[in-house]
Amino acid sequence: MSQTTETNVTAAPLLSDKPEAAMQDLIKITRRLVNLAHREAQSLATNDLMNFAIMQDEKKPAGGTLC
Repeated sequence: MSQTTETNVTAAPLLSDKPEAAMQDLIKITRRLVNLAHREAQSLATNDLMNFAIMQDEKKPAGGTLC
């Protein structure tokens, strides 16, 4: 028999409560996503599947949950 315990984990808020700071955070996140998409496209275009696989693993959040 296995015993399961529930834990409530609260993640830190992704964006600031202040609109100006939240907009800056969104801009930073968008730039990182665009950069990642470009790197992934380059890896696929050059058939560098090892680099592509590493990037896919890096996208997985630690602990298995999205932050």
